[in-house]
Amino acid sequence: MPGQTKQLTISLANPQKAYAAFQLDLVLPEGVTVVRDEAGHLMAALCDERKADHVLSVSHRGGGVYRLMAFSMSNSPFAGTEGALVSVTLHADERMEAGTVTGSLQQQVMTEQGGTQQKWADLSFAINVESGGDHFAAEPLELMPGQTKQLAISLENPLQAYAAFQLDLVLPAGITVARNDAGKLIASLADDRKGDHVLNVTARGDGTYRLMAFSMSNAAFSGQEGPLAYVALQADAAAASGELAATLLKPVVTQADGTQQKWADVSFTITVDGEVIMGDVNGDGRVNISDATMLARRITGETLMPYNAAAANVSGDDAVSIADVVGIVEMVKAAAVAR
Repeated sequence: MPGQTKQLTISLANPQKAYAAFQLDLVLPEGVTVVRDEAGHLMAALCDERKADHVLSVSHRGGGVYRLMAFSMSNSPFAGTEGALVSVTLHADERMEAGTVTGSLQQQVMTEQGGTQQKWADLSFAINVESGGDHFAAEPLELMPGQTKQLAISLENPLQAYAAFQLDLVLPAGITVARNDAGKLIASLADDRKGDHVLNVTARGDGTYRLMAFSMSNAAFSGQEGPLAYVALQADAAAASGELAATLLKPVVTQADGTQQKWADVSFTITVDGEVIMGDVNGDGRVNISDATMLARRITGETLMPYNAAAANVSGDDAVSIADVVGIVEMVKAAAVAR
């Protein structure tokens, strides 16, 4: 799929001959490239069960042409006669359109132990580029100034199972990821989707937060549809009203076998609207005993949402405390008397 990294296997089927070396050109269509590792080396390897003391070298000859050359330090033949000989890691550009493109193995030269060479005919193969059906999704979110609410990030994967992901959550001015009393960013994996997965969240500056999740046993996320992670978003008390744009940027997902896919960015909206109603801690538009109860639980350490810190500070002293709980109770009592 566009953005996907996957291994191409080149097999040597030689039931009657034993070969000690080979050279060939791997010619790839536009949009498909051989991946480089962190050190800049092209990623290709001889299969362990076929090689002896063989060495493989790979070079980029320009365009879509990559030369593969393998030989033995002791002129030993490749073990076995059937099956995979070389794996090459390929990447499809994110902008590739769905369809079938063609690659080929050209200039194939095989060498026997005695030095006898054979030039083989070119071999063409198809690469099917499929439109990606699996993707992240984030529902539009509505926040009042000062309010904290959970954003659900969903992984819709009807065909594949994934063990890890990474993405950048980019938020507009006035919106931040909320922190708990210990100063940690509030985010969690959905209980019914995680196994032994761990979620890390870091602030990278300029409204960008990186989310990274992986499994300690490389297990896949359970289930197929629905929320995968929740992130607590907070609107500043002075946040401007309006519809703001947010993005899930550069998502990367990994399957249990290490296959990676780069998915398209996902845009969604955060609408800031409404006025702060003092005492309306849970943001339901009313001030009642539920608000006092919720605030009391927040003060004792529970992370409950939705929660409006600006509405909770009824005493106006810039510190939410038991005095604000008492103040909300008094507001509820006064309202009851007035009725």
